[in-house]
Amino acid sequence: MSTFRLQQLKGHISPENKITTMAGLESPLTTHVLNVAMGVPASNVTLRLYRQDPSSKTWQLLTTGITNADGRYPGLITKGLFTAGVYKLHFETAQYWASLGDTSFYPYVEVREELPGPPSTAWSFHDLYCI
Repeated sequence: MSTFRLQQLKGHISPENKITTMAGLESPLTTHVLNVAMGVPASNVTLRLYRQDPSSKTWQLLTTGITNADGRYPGLITKGLFTAGVYKLHFETAQYWASLGDTSFYPYVEVREELPGPPSTAWSFHDLYCI
């Protein structure tokens, strides 16, 4: 990967860019999607956040959205809705690449995480995905 692309990506993941809020409330779970082939944020990526029901093991849709110009989706989940459990982030990668006139052999990407809770005021979860 070229030095230029690495510097571009480094600028997008610097600590000052990590705080994400929704209506003034910090989100305990954030995501930042980067297009590493171009060295830019992946904007307009459709995503969905699910939480697994601990009893039935079925997935419950919590949020649907589209990443912004910086490759983020502010307000993914509020502290009030966040509980410990298994979460899944689903990214529509084929749709993203098609919008750029390209193809992808991954129609979507799903990331599952078991997260403790609740977050304190001193920390939050941060996820970074590169496509």
